[in-house]
Amino acid sequence: MSDSPRIAVLGLADGGAAIAERLRAAGLEPLDEERLDDATLVLAVGTPMTARRLAQATAPRLAPGARYVSLALLTPSRARALAALLPEGAFVDGAVLGIPGDPDGRRMLLAGPGAPAIAELLADLGVDAEAVSEEVGAASTRAQLHSLLVKGVAATLVDVLWAAEVLGDDAGAHAEILRWFEEASAASAQALLRDTAEHHKTRQLELTDVSEMLAEAGYEPTMTDGIGLTHSRLLHSRKIPHAR
Repeated sequence: MSDSPRIAVLGLADGGAAIAERLRAAGLEPLDEERLDDATLVLAVGTPMTARRLAQATAPRLAPGARYVSLALLTPSRARALAALLPEGAFVDGAVLGIPGDPDGRRMLLAGPGAPAIAELLADLGVDAEAVSEEVGAASTRAQLHSLLVKGVAATLVDVLWAAEVLGDDAGAHAEILRWFEEASAASAQALLRDTAEHHKTRQLELTDVSEMLAEAGYEPTMTDGIGLTHSRLLHSRKIPHAR
């Protein structure tokens, strides 16, 4: 990357404004769309619906040697399709991950040609950026797995609260959820993996009791079938990566 980077941020309404403010705080004024031709690095913040349109509009104006980082939540195949719209080697697959409720905890993942240099440049400007690979699609893969995690946790929380509502204890369940998250840590996640790997037969029996209670209450859960399928796969010798 150039010693004097010229960074354009597109998609201010889709979250780009926060990135632009971070750059300004580091003393770098981002280029607006009118000066796109001068940019050495373009950070395009969009949605899966707008990502292709942004790339198509930017491609003819991209300066020789400039890099284009797409920060939409794409599938790996869609990221590779976007790369084909831009000059060879210009496209970098990107994603912004974070923990809900913690706007300061967002991280930018980058994958593609030159990703390590871009991550280093952005880190120097106060952006928490990490290069995961120089292969387009790797950042999107990581982001989609993160999406699965977040949506799975959210769906479980909803299921527990719906069940608790039917059982007349939604306030208590809600308080217990908040307490659990407040006290949990990375070690808690590792312990859950290890416990599930070692005691899945016991956990399957315990789930049967949960299902019985919910059936007696007249509540049809949304998550127990999926949990049961996980236990079934473990019973048939499917291993859990990194459980030990």
